[in-house]
Amino acid sequence: MSDYIPLKYYFGRELALRLANLIQPHYPRFSNKSFTISVA
Repeated sequence: MSDYIPLKYYFGRELALRLANLIQPHYPRFSNKSFTISVA
């Protein structure tokens, strides 16, 4: 089984912001800021 690799190693800040903006309309309680900080 492979080790867990944090998302921040796959995503840059700009991609995280773009994904957050795409997710937010479908999940109004989704926190763009928290997501971006955790993965960027």
